[in-house]
Amino acid sequence: MKRILVFGMVLVLLISVIPRVNAVNDVYFTAVNDAFLDLNDETMPFWSGGLSYVPCTVFSGTNLGVFYAQNTTEKTLTLYNIKKTLTFEMNSGTCYDQDGATYSYRTITRNGKAYIPISFVCSFFDLTYSYIKSDLSPIIRIKNSKAVLSDSIFADAAAQLMQYRLNQYMSTQPSPEISSPVVTPTPTPSGGSGKENVRVYLAFDGCPTASTEAILDKLDEYGYKAIFFFSPDQLDGADDLIRRIVGSGHSIGLSGSEDSTAQALLDGFEEGNRRLRETGCLQTRIVSVPNLTSEQYQLLTQNGYCCWSWSINAEYDGATSKSTAINAMSKISKAGTAWVRLADGEITAGAMTRLLSALKEDGYSVRPVSEAEYR
Repeated sequence: MKRILVFGMVLVLLISVIPRVNAVNDVYFTAVNDAFLDLNDETMPFWSGGLSYVPCTVFSGTNLGVFYAQNTTEKTLTLYNIKKTLTFEMNSGTCYDQDGATYSYRTITRNGKAYIPISFVCSFFDLTYSYIKSDLSPIIRIKNSKAVLSDSIFADAAAQLMQYRLNQYMSTQPSPEISSPVVTPTPTPSGGSGKENVRVYLAFDGCPTASTEAILDKLDEYGYKAIFFFSPDQLDGADDLIRRIVGSGHSIGLSGSEDSTAQALLDGFEEGNRRLRETGCLQTRIVSVPNLTSEQYQLLTQNGYCCWSWSINAEYDGATSKSTAINAMSKISKAGTAWVRLADGEITAGAMTRLLSALKEDGYSVRPVSEAEYR
């Protein structure tokens, strides 16, 4: 109780008198238990391949019980506590634990610091990772048993402090240069499609099938990332496939039936994450359930899940590979942002070349599905 009172007093003292700054893209707050870390460009989290990365220094001077050591000569980063050790080979892009088991996760160097995939690291060391949406900027929160406040109470209590920190951060950013308007002739059309600002998110449902590997091959060929949805029961025996999906920079999601009760969905997704952790210390917070009820949505989001849904369903009865690609592109061409569902299977695998080449030729921004950009 004393910690909560102190936290509240700090917030009251830091109520900002600086004019309010609105939400900012690509700015993320980082919190450890019930405290925020500094907000600056040098330690700003970012997303890559559907994973959230934070600097390894997040474990410096905090009470998470995990420590780090970086060997600049051997190019390794080691995270450890009294029970476990996780070593990242920074050149090869792999990591291994104290028993020699290997995982397809890598560090990324930015601003001279090693950034780590925090959801994987938290799962490995039995910490809790949360992605909390707020009106200002999202919060990436790392917790252990010493955390007092729930995510929702923490975010609500910290609103004034976040505004203060965000105002301070924005005051350090360079002001945009303002120049006098220049009148230029209307350019002659060059034949471009103008689709560079249209975001496309690809999701494959009903995994795995005999065609999943072929779909992955085509995505790798074109350099696009996607999310693959498994029901919890479909995870059994798919360890190698899941490692390939995640190791290639794609995301894993969990799917459920709309006929299930809210509690049954939650229990199923928790069981699915338990199986994922056994596969390779992986977990996901992105789930997909058709026609979610308000009760289902509320329970899942309260428990930290991101409920993904599609705006374009490329599948229909009697579709062929060619018609699936044409149908998908026809709908994508009319969208400002396209969340595309494709059924994992032979028809979709056969449609991949036509679909991906069209997206590439027209310049669409095909983006990985992450918790930061879910529908």
